[in-house]
Amino acid sequence: MMLSKRSISIFVAIAISFPGTLQATEESAPVANPNVPFSLHQRVLTSELDNYPSVEDASTVYEAEANFVREYLPEDQPRGYMICHTKENMSGYLRGEEVKAFFDVSELGIVYNQHDSTCFLTSVSEEVLAVVMNEISSSNEMASIQVQPVTTLMKMRRHLTYNVVNEQVRELDVMICPGSSSEDMMNDLMTSTDEDEMMGNGEPGYRKLISGEGFPWALQHDHAIHKHMRRGLHSNDSQSWLQSQESTNGHHSRHLRMWRQALSIASEDETQECVDMFENMLVIDTLLGIVIRFYPDENKKVVNSECLLAFIATLSARPEVCSVETTGGFEFFNQIAQWTTQSHTPNYRPFWDKGITGKGVVVQVSDSGLDTNHCNFFDSAPGELKDNTIQLDRRKIVLYHNYADDSDLYNGHGTHIVGTIAGKSSIDGTIEGESSFDYNNDTEQLDGMARDARIAFFDIQRASSQDLSIPFWDFDALFGKAVSAGATIHNGSWGNGNSEYGWISAFFDLYMHQMNDSFLIVMGAGNKGVSGVMEPSNAKNVIAVGASDANSASHDENANTVAYFSGRGYSLDRIKPDIIAPGHAIQSTAARPDGSPGHCIGDPDNS
Repeated sequence: MMLSKRSISIFVAIAISFPGTLQATEESAPVANPNVPFSLHQRVLTSELDNYPSVEDASTVYEAEANFVREYLPEDQPRGYMICHTKENMSGYLRGEEVKAFFDVSELGIVYNQHDSTCFLTSVSEEVLAVVMNEISSSNEMASIQVQPVTTLMKMRRHLTYNVVNEQVRELDVMICPGSSSEDMMNDLMTSTDEDEMMGNGEPGYRKLISGEGFPWALQHDHAIHKHMRRGLHSNDSQSWLQSQESTNGHHSRHLRMWRQALSIASEDETQECVDMFENMLVIDTLLGIVIRFYPDENKKVVNSECLLAFIATLSARPEVCSVETTGGFEFFNQIAQWTTQSHTPNYRPFWDKGITGKGVVVQVSDSGLDTNHCNFFDSAPGELKDNTIQLDRRKIVLYHNYADDSDLYNGHGTHIVGTIAGKSSIDGTIEGESSFDYNNDTEQLDGMARDARIAFFDIQRASSQDLSIPFWDFDALFGKAVSAGATIHNGSWGNGNSEYGWISAFFDLYMHQMNDSFLIVMGAGNKGVSGVMEPSNAKNVIAVGASDANSASHDENANTVAYFSGRGYSLDRIKPDIIAPGHAIQSTAARPDGSPGHCIGDPDNS
């Protein structure tokens, strides 16, 4: 197994051991709290429960899982809870401070914040919860506090099982609940994938990771979950409900069979694919949780869905886990644009006229690659390096981080984007040569918006692959060197197909809020139109940029029209995108990997 561990968790370390054989606990003191209503949960978090065609069925499963968890997990063991505070005329910050004081916790993860309610994730035991809620119930605070254990299906993000079944998974992202530690889980992942490591009964260590222990829909918990289905249904016959699901090919019945089949197949000795999957994992401990990458050196996806589903079921049953998701695949989502953004008056560029040209600013760009031979970036001085070395004496490119490789594709996305941001032509690759162009002719049309800014470039695409490689969980790798080179802003014109607030958005918010509040991340809103603003542009602290139309001869009639493909908001509890700029039919620099140094407009190999 390949392992890279970064023990940099900012969460309070609470030792949590994985539960053994489940037994019903003794009856605890009655908890006087109301549950988080299922309707509020659906507003706050997307989950596997959203895939149920009937709200009534999903709500029944939601309640049954919560009752199962409360009764069958040790009540003195901290685990993930959602706590919602609904007191009116109160800020989200003050609601959070009250929740911290009530439950004596130091770490909260905000998942929803609106005028009527704020919801948090944290770790607390049922034992502590019962005491605190009974104390709150004797005061006037009771009506404003709602709690819910974060159960297995709540932890699975909405498209997770779909992506698994359709063999779309290269990576799992496992968020550790605030207030919990990833230590025990990291230890299990490290030792159980060692082929020489054995469990106490002589079974291979990886069996622990596909056992389904604690997963309420596993066959070994059939009696218990039926009991709680009856409670959730307020009837005496949960089996009849399951049979009715079966007879109508119901969603819950299909998923019940899916989980049980996966756990059964994965546990068979001859399932070599499971062994291979665990022996080819890269496990990374991060600020928010654990990133698990499958076959990192082979660039392939997991094809045995049963092994992966069994693994997900077991992960979701762990008390320290609050979310399991897959980031999916990333995709790349100015002459007239110059005056459109500056004045909306043809050929009038007041920002530039006043000297606001980006001079003295370094912008980090992460994209497919950059053709540094293009005249907008070319520097004729010798000594150009593309090995993550800072070169502050260069005309335009002060850093080229060759994370994927050190070149762009023909007509590559990255060269186009950097040209739009900060391209500036030079006739001979010198600063003096910039003034040799006649800026009243078409040459100026390839200059970018902030034409005097310089670039710290982060290459995220190999020329031989359509896939993007982005270490979003590793702030030092992604942003560190660029910040050292003077960058205070990052542009990314990429994202994934997820319009929900997920793992990457949380990482970017964390970086700007807690790690570097002088750094601004700007992201494209995506190309999915009415399907929503794509992650990570939907993050709270990220500036999401939508595209206006620029597809007419004058560019005037369409400049105030949102392009048909541009991602549209809202985005959960915030308005997105934040700003609109020309993004359709934009002329910019064109990459020519084999172009001569300084190639530019008019060259036979460029356009």
